[in-house]
Parts: sequence; C-alpha cells; structure tokens
Amino acid sequence: MENFETWWESLTTVYKFFWTTSVLTTAVFITMVIASVVGGDSDGDSDTDGGDSPDGGGMMSYILSFKTILAFLLGASWTGLTALYQGCSIFAITLISLISGVLMMALMAFLLSLFVKLQYSSTLEMTNTIGATGVVYVTVQPNRLQGGQVEILVNNSYKTFDAVCDDGTPLPPEQPIVVTGLLDNNVLLVERLPDDQVLATSDNTVTTI
Repeated sequence: MENFETWWESLTTVYKFFWTTSVLTTAVFITMVIASVVGGDSDGDSDTDGGDSPDGGGMMSYILSFKTILAFLLGASWTGLTALYQGCSIFAITLISLISGVLMMALMAFLLSLFVKLQYSSTLEMTNTIGATGVVYVTVQPNRLQGGQVEILVNNSYKTFDAVCDDGTPLPPEQPIVVTGLLDNNVLLVERLPDDQVLATSDNTVTTI
C-alpha cells in the first residue's frame, strides 16, 4: 500500500487523470458485463428510446446511450494513457484519445442497434405465433404443466416452441393445435384444434377451414 501511495504521489496531474478515468471506466464496464451475464441484458429498453420499432429512435438514440459514452471513455482513456507513456505531446495524446474514443463509441452504437434489431425480430416472430396452427411435437401436459412442445408454421418455416395448455387432459403428439396466447419466457398457450376445422394433417401440416 505504501508503494502504491508513493507511486501515485509521483504522478503528474495528467497521468492521474488518465489512470483514474481508465480504471473507473474499466470497473464500470466489467460490472455491466457481469450484470448482463447474471441478470440478462435490456439494451432495447434502457439504452434506447425508440419505441416498438428498432428504427424508432434512430442511430442518435444509440450514440447518446450510457454504454456508448462509457465505450468512448474506455477507449479514449486507455489509448491516451498508452500514448502518454510513449512520450507523445499533449496535442497528439488528445487527438489520439478522441479518435480512439469515437471509434469505440461508433462500434458500441452499431452493436447496440444490431442487438435491438435482433431482439425486435424475435419479439415480432413470437407475436406472429398467436393464431397459428400446428401439431404437438412433445406431449403437452394438462393444466399448464411445463415440458410440452409444439411445431407451428411461422414466417414460412416450421419451428418448435415450448407450450402449455389449459386442458384437463394431455395433448398427445401429432394432435392439431392452435396458439391462443403468449406467456412469459416465450411459452405458447395452445388448445386443441376442433376436428371440424381440420381438413388435413400431413408432415406437421395443418389445413384449417
């Protein structure tokens, strides 16, 4: 500890500024990464203000988000600190730091916009499942017990989703179903498709009247 204090006191104001900014931004960045891994990420809700569309807020909403500003400080501080130790002039250090910060900011804004578009596409796909027909893939247990799966046609391709039902009896494999709701964790609420609405079922294809 004494060695650290001696080293710290030996630094000039410029060195202290860059070291402080670098360490603090890195600590915040690592904390955010850990929080994202442990508790999930919500960039689309907290960092942007674009409404329901991925383009609603425009690129400016990403550029002005907390994470992009953090990326700017992270890139600028560490690059500036490196340039400082290389003996560059204050003008060169400032220029290099700004360029590095802007590049990091642009990269983070691009990644955030890509994440939100993917999230929006996934949400839109799940919304489109309501009213879709298909068949049971893995037996759907009664009274909303977990473990069942159904296969339905979404966006011109067949996909498998977790599903539950309110029926008092299980829905066996190949049972024609219709999606009536969307529950938490993208679990579909399904029910038996009435026999008089089923014209044909073949290879997981359900044709309704």
